[in-house]
Amino acid sequence: GASDAPHRISDASLHAANSQTLKALRMLGCERATVSVELNAAQISDLSDVLPTEVIAYGRLTLMTTNRCPLRCGDPKHCAARAGKAVLTDRMGKKFPILYLGPGCRVALLNSAPIYMADKLPLISANVLRLVFTTETPKQCARLVQEYRDAMHGKAPRALPREFTRGHFTRGVK
Repeated sequence: GASDAPHRISDASLHAANSQTLKALRMLGCERATVSVELNAAQISDLSDVLPTEVIAYGRLTLMTTNRCPLRCGDPKHCAARAGKAVLTDRMGKKFPILYLGPGCRVALLNSAPIYMADKLPLISANVLRLVFTTETPKQCARLVQEYRDAMHGKAPRALPREFTRGHFTRGVK
């Protein structure tokens, strides 16, 4: 039936940052728009209701995508990125996971810390929360989904993650 049809949801990479963009996406057939990760909570709530919105409320954001893996291992059979174990470490000791996208050596460099908003859900005025899992184990995914479900029912998380970021929710673009 009609309910089985795939949904058209714009991704955050389209940078839906204002109501005009939401209107354009609706005209293009989108049923929901993932808002730009550069918007703060107030800017998200100021968006018009022309299209339902979605926000990334958990996950490591992509900092860069490249067709040339920075590891340059040259051996696809023993590639740490393909095995899901590749990281770049900055001078402060922060570890940035490298996510293999394929084909060839196409990879994404992910932020060292995930966005975490389970304890701040009242700040988020979007219709849908998106949790993006990249480096998490199945057990971590299940725990995080339960934390966000509990938070949606007013139950505060037991503890905050060791490392996390609020993204732009408390900052935003100027």
